Amino acid sequence: MTQRLPFVTVAALSGLTAASLALVHCGKEDDKTAIISYDLGASTDGNYAFATTKSGAADDLKLTLTNDGKGPASSMAMELAAVAKNSDDSEPFIFKGGTYPGTGGTCSDSLAKGDSCTVVVSFNPVTAAYASADYTGAIAISFNDGKTSQTKTFNLTGTGTLCAGGAETAIDHSSINTGSARSTSSTATRFAQSFVLGSEKDVKNVILSQYNGQNAVVSQVDVAIHADASGIPAATALQTLSGLPAIQAGSRSWITYTMPRPVTASAGSRYWIVVSYGMTSADLTYIDVASTDYADGAYKYSNDSGGTWMTPGASTDLAFKVETCK
Repeated sequence: MTQRLPFVTVAALSGLTAASLALVHCGKEDDKTAIISYDLGASTDGNYAFATTKSGAADDLKLTLTNDGKGPASSMAMELAAVAKNSDDSEPFIFKGGTYPGTGGTCSDSLAKGDSCTVVVSFNPVTAAYASADYTGAIAISFNDGKTSQTKTFNLTGTGTLCAGGAETAIDHSSINTGSARSTSSTATRFAQSFVLGSEKDVKNVILSQYNGQNAVVSQVDVAIHADASGIPAATALQTLSGLPAIQAGSRSWITYTMPRPVTASAGSRYWIVVSYGMTSADLTYIDVASTDYADGAYKYSNDSGGTWMTPGASTDLAFKVETCK
């Protein structure tokens, strides 16, 4: 009596692009055994290349398994592995949602003849700020075809990036009113300027014009980006660049502050640049104001470390620039 054994074919789908895997028989037809082979279209044979993906985002790969054999496949399992982890020690290749067969997947540990099931794999890169990283890994598919155990490995590649392409100017409100500036005092040591972007972008740099009018120097400068909370900066910063070098006495200069990680600013939403000065009573630091008002923003100051924000009688906005990732 001839025993009929199953074989499994695998198809890969990502977005609207299908990557079909062809079945190749090994041995005589009456062996009823199969070896999985594959064709990933334009990809290098043996590899699946995920799309270049922003750090913190995801690109998904949907694998479809079909049993074209004469009996059930059993002991079916899949394992993911990566050569290196993300910068936060997490895994770059995972089953979507964290567990097999992935969110939206239908595979289990067996597959009846004629049936199909799916597995969803996510590429979730987390890279260092203002850098890109290349990832390699693999997914190993194993099952029992009714006679022997079968295993097939697909190599995975992907590139994660976080603002690695430099910066470009998104807001340039830099025309300075040289006859006026906001000055620090023993109480007013925190200043805020709001801004709005017309499209969603990642903010990399805040640029401000400042100078110190005395021989003393500011002991510390902190620059942060906050979301808006009913017309004032939210209590918690989205990103803070703290402990910056002191501003030396002398002529004004434009100083660029690069956020530790870029801040994703939604289109049409208000955000705040908040500048805090650590001072002694002898310090007197000036932050320049613009010669015209910035239409989409407001200027405020605080004398209690941001507990209360006030609007000055002269409402001219600060002179500032915002640069976003290319």
